[in-house]
Amino acid sequence: MWNNTKKKSRIFSADSMPALKVQVPEQQGNSSECGIFVLLYAKHFLNDPPKELIDELDCTSWFTLTDAFSKRAKIRDTMRSSLEAQGQKADKNKSEERESEEEQNIAERGQEESIDKEREMEGRKEENTPERGEDRTAQGRNYTVLGRLSVPGTKRKYIVTQDELQRRIMAENMSNNMLRSLIRVRKEDLPEELREQRPKKAKTKISIFSALSEGEATDLAEEMGAMLGRHVDVDTSASIPTAEAEVAK
Repeated sequence: MWNNTKKKSRIFSADSMPALKVQVPEQQGNSSECGIFVLLYAKHFLNDPPKELIDELDCTSWFTLTDAFSKRAKIRDTMRSSLEAQGQKADKNKSEERESEEEQNIAERGQEESIDKEREMEGRKEENTPERGEDRTAQGRNYTVLGRLSVPGTKRKYIVTQDELQRRIMAENMSNNMLRSLIRVRKEDLPEELREQRPKKAKTKISIFSALSEGEATDLAEEMGAMLGRHVDVDTSASIPTAEAEVAK
């Protein structure tokens, strides 16, 4: 450490670093308190170091044997209090997480109710209720859905065809619940052929991307491409490897 910090050599020997005998409180009659005594020696030496290091230095007033014998109990109580505080903090964090999940669930239910009310005001209930008439094409029924990523207030809508739903159930392995989350309809409002259809392995986890309609996913990709076109300078491709240059383009 001396060589690395001082950048010069020094001889460490019994002459340059003599051993001094210090008079300190010592253990009495047991061999189980040595660690406690070492801790107390270090504490008092660092808190109030001697002004001069001399042989037979008298530090017997640092602490009493009673202090040493009670130190173990104090350490135990401190550790126990610390563990209890950590446990209480962990319980509090779990409680806050549960409250946050409940608030999120309430917010999602409120959003769904708001969408239903908006559709009802705009006369969109006909699209989700077969008895009132259906919007059909050669591929089957169409659903009008609000964009998941639309800026609030823009009311951007997309057409989801039954053919798209068919592709996503089979190709993307989408579960029935994910399908209904996409088009925001009740199970009983689905056409019979989609209601009873099941994916091979319904293990796909729903995410904001899996919940996008194909139309909105296309818009998102095009907008991202346009943004990259504005901010990525393809002229810099000459200074980077070919593979990265192709990705940049």
